[in-house]
Amino acid sequence: MEQTTLDGFEPAPESVIGPPNNGNGRPKLARNRKHRELENYARSRSMVLLEKICTAAEGGDMIAAKIIMDRVWPRPRTAPITCELPATETPADVRAAMLEVIQRVARGAISSDDGAALVSMMRNVLDAHSIKTLSSPESDTESIAGDIRTVFSEKLGRVIEARAERMDDAAD
Repeated sequence: MEQTTLDGFEPAPESVIGPPNNGNGRPKLARNRKHRELENYARSRSMVLLEKICTAAEGGDMIAAKIIMDRVWPRPRTAPITCELPATETPADVRAAMLEVIQRVARGAISSDDGAALVSMMRNVLDAHSIKTLSSPESDTESIAGDIRTVFSEKLGRVIEARAERMDDAAD
């Protein structure tokens, strides 16, 4: 099937596109021929389009101005939070700082969104502390594993006994 061109744009010859990927499928980030051709066409026309958008923006077209401004000065995803916090070296310090942040939100000193972001980060720090606390030197892991087995065995025994009693009661 003959491939048609877009407004006089000629597709790249097969030799430029490159050989297949040795039977391993399409390489990562590779695009199909149609997408490559459309992208090349758009790139070839980009300066003409940019000139038209700039002319429209200068003429008072606010949508064109918005397109330009969003590209030149994109909106920041989040603004930095400026807030003085006490040193947080231990989990108790982190909890105290979390309480202080919540109190500042209640007083209106910082916004609720900023407070929620700070408390969320502090919660992650607390989680990291708890993971660090659970991981211990290898000499202690055997005793911890033994303790866990003992606790699990005791709980499992109680569950089995409770079920057995319920089944005996139901049989009577």
